[in-house]
Amino acid sequence: MDASMKSTEQGILGQSTLTKDVNANKATIESIKTDRQDIKLLLISLYAGNTPEFIKLKSQLERLYDDLGGPINERVLELNGIGSWMNHLQPASKDELGQLPSEVRNSPESTAGGNVELHGAALDIVRGRAFREEIKNWQALKKALVELPAKPNFAYQYNDFIEGRFRLKFLKCLYLIEQLIHKYDLLPTHLIGDVDLFEQKTLLKMIEYHTELLFKRNNIGFFGIPDSIIPQLEFLKTGRALRHFHSPIAALSAANQRYAVYLVLSVIIRHAPWKLGRSWENLRPSDRFEEIRTSFTHDDFLQKVHALSDALSKTPHQNHLPRNEYLPVVSLVNHALDFFQRPSLLKETDSDRLEFLVVYYILDFMDQFYRPIVTEILRNKSHPELFDKQLKFMRGNLKFYQNRVEGPNYPDEKQDMAFLETYKSSLYEDGRLHGWIKAVANDLMQQNLPYHGKKPFTLWMDRNCYNCLYPLGKCYQYCGL
Repeated sequence: MDASMKSTEQGILGQSTLTKDVNANKATIESIKTDRQDIKLLLISLYAGNTPEFIKLKSQLERLYDDLGGPINERVLELNGIGSWMNHLQPASKDELGQLPSEVRNSPESTAGGNVELHGAALDIVRGRAFREEIKNWQALKKALVELPAKPNFAYQYNDFIEGRFRLKFLKCLYLIEQLIHKYDLLPTHLIGDVDLFEQKTLLKMIEYHTELLFKRNNIGFFGIPDSIIPQLEFLKTGRALRHFHSPIAALSAANQRYAVYLVLSVIIRHAPWKLGRSWENLRPSDRFEEIRTSFTHDDFLQKVHALSDALSKTPHQNHLPRNEYLPVVSLVNHALDFFQRPSLLKETDSDRLEFLVVYYILDFMDQFYRPIVTEILRNKSHPELFDKQLKFMRGNLKFYQNRVEGPNYPDEKQDMAFLETYKSSLYEDGRLHGWIKAVANDLMQQNLPYHGKKPFTLWMDRNCYNCLYPLGKCYQYCGL
């Protein structure tokens, strides 16, 4: 290959790379605009009423949102290839140059003519000076957020709905802003301050608080509200209602992701018995569910689960299950399996449906994160293979209906329908499994398989609006939802 051809090819490759970079930068700019618009819409909907604390917090949020315009414009200039306005400082005098931080004055990029070209740490120092007030406000808001769980209602002592609504939207808004700052490097990360919302301990606390606020805001409707949540890792990482947590949850360690699921599940279970619809009578959980609930929410339950799972993994030949310290875990799994595999004992009420689903999510949690325990306990069952088939069916079935809720325009033809094939084939191949599916899917959750139809369900498999009790999509005209 002669030199001219080689030069031509290099030029084409260089042009191709440049085009890709330009397109990527354009996409990033559009992404910034979209993310900022989402924050603006949420901020507009944040109702502060006449409560001084709410008014102050909202004012600070609005100020932070507006102040981020400077860092955003700087970032857009860089993406457009113009360069940051802070990359080239031109002090008006030697005195002004002397006022710059020593790290900047002594930077190797400083030129003899007095101009200062800034990159890396030196640029971050100047950005920290330029956006001092924005950073101070950002830090104050984060401090206010992490202190909220310990504070009583500010004004609405007898109206948890209004109080919970503000706190929840405030949390969402601040986390979206935090994601915006981190995602596009808008402010120097070393100036995060005492509170880092993405720090693992803080994040887990806020995930738990978010779940509590859903109950505070919609006690009677947690399971029916559009922004309800499912205690599974995939949902925490992708669910629309938790988009403000997506980035930091994805960055958590595997152990802390597991703990995040446990926290959400624990909050849901602790709130049982759940008030449903507009019924205010004193409800009580079934005896079977109460036994499971008590064990799962015990302070040291998770530590015992860890210990038993580790013991089974390291010394599988030893019989660990009868040991006293592990009996609460073994008892819970056995009770949960019995509850899950004998739906005929349920009465097809809303309360029974929710208890069944929560028990399923407990077993799903144990199977996903502590499979050695489940495997060992199943060895003592007469039909150990049945549980795995039931669990696989439930995962596929619920995922199908959850996808409909999360993406209403997503076509059924593109969904995984293996659960439906399992239902059909079990009629001839596994009568025990088929009877169980009918009891769960058709009787308890009223899905009418194999004709799954188009009738909408909530994430927790209810077909009625929690507020007006009319069928979903056909609410009473004054429902307000």
